Amino acid sequence: INRRREQLRGELYTVAQLLAIQVRASIAPLVAVESLVRRGGGAVTQELGDALAWIRDKTPLREAFERLATDTVEPAAARLYRILATSDLGSGDTFAEALRHSANDLRAQQREDLERLAVRRRFQMLLPMVFVMGPVMFLYLAAPIPRLIFGQ
Repeated sequence: INRRREQLRGELYTVAQLLAIQVRASIAPLVAVESLVRRGGGAVTQELGDALAWIRDKTPLREAFERLATDTVEPAAARLYRILATSDLGSGDTFAEALRHSANDLRAQQREDLERLAVRRRFQMLLPMVFVMGPVMFLYLAAPIPRLIFGQ
């Protein structure tokens, strides 16, 4: 499940940006999703392909994407799928803006995750140095103590 979440998280930004670009270019959202599924090959495009299959089986668009949002393991993917569920409302520009904002939020989240990972890795790198260098430094600092105590 964690591997699937990471895979979805890694692809979501690109998928949201590509959909936003296509919708902004006056392509219908469903056509943009179909185009992306045809060309793509990742976990997100597989899930979107499932939704398209449900739509072909006469499931309403909104219901198909809502079902996909409840079935996915990644909350960020669920948000994107819920945005796609509302694609029949409003104009293409507002929908494209919603997709673009979603993509920017995903990118910011990825950046925060990488920063957290970098801090954790720095700390992990520091631990061996403390355990190796700490005793050596202690010996150097403690070496003059017997001379001070016994006066030799």
